[in-house]
Amino acid sequence: MAVLLGLVGAAVYLAHRYVLQDVHFYLDGSQNVRPLTAAEGTASQVTRAEILSVFGQDVGRNIFFVPLAERRGELESIPWVRQATVMRILPNHLYVQIAERTPIAFARVGDAVELVDADGVLLPISPARMALHSYSFPVVSGLNVHPSMATAKERMALYQRFIADLDHVQPHASAEISEIDLSDPDDLRATLSDGGSDLLVHFGAENFAARYQMYRAHIAEWHARYPRLIGMDLRFPGDVPLQLASDTPNAANPASGKAAAPSADHRAAAPAHASVQKSPVAASGAGRNAGQHATHQTRRVAAVRRKSVTAQHGKSRRNALHRRVGAKHPSHAAESASRGGTE
Repeated sequence: MAVLLGLVGAAVYLAHRYVLQDVHFYLDGSQNVRPLTAAEGTASQVTRAEILSVFGQDVGRNIFFVPLAERRGELESIPWVRQATVMRILPNHLYVQIAERTPIAFARVGDAVELVDADGVLLPISPARMALHSYSFPVVSGLNVHPSMATAKERMALYQRFIADLDHVQPHASAEISEIDLSDPDDLRATLSDGGSDLLVHFGAENFAARYQMYRAHIAEWHARYPRLIGMDLRFPGDVPLQLASDTPNAANPASGKAAAPSADHRAAAPAHASVQKSPVAASGAGRNAGQHATHQTRRVAAVRRKSVTAQHGKSRRNALHRRVGAKHPSHAAESASRGGTE
């Protein structure tokens, strides 16, 4: 038994030494690293060169000395890599499986626009590779505003729910959206292209489908009543506050509405600015009271002006009468002057 155990121990020692020192188990070069990506060819955003750069220091090393967990972490640090798997294949190969991220929107970062995925990860892409794809997404902004309130991943989850609800109400309804502001997680604001104009619409954080249905049901009537309509707030039941562009900005307290029109490639462009009424117009779901409110307000202003004009006219007549009396009766004029002049 002792001899048998000794032979087994010797065999294990020799095998271990052979595996660790024999040249057959060494990575001869980059050809021994075989990337297997989920998408091949032009559809793959992670190049072979990016993958091989992670294993450059392992060339000439024994395959059993390659730290697989560390290499997997380095691969997943590449922006376009969502998940990576690294496997040893005897005698001297490494297989790398890559799952790439899928862009779902454009993200505005300062003056630049980049792709972003469902986790809120920015995905850089060269112009040459961008030309190979026909991406058509809304532009989102506000991903990194107040990160303590909501992470970029949570904001993108709100974006996905909003897009899904709109497309459920009307297929491809999200194609009308050029930009979505996620800076306030409790108030998603979307810029919709309608009839050649841009409307800034407040959708809140829930009931997206119902609010979009109300928008579609009444937008034609609102446009007919208010040709300068540039925005609305759908968060409140009943009356809908509308924002109208005024002819001249309020210099004392200017307010501006922003709307971004997309380019043909990815619907991203510089925002356009329009002056907005300081007090928005309240319109019902069918806009039934807004016109009456504006008419009554105009009548009240006109009545106040008529009273002011009448008072001025009466005062002028009294002053003229006193002047005529003073001309005929100098003593009366002197007495009036002593009392302080005309009324």
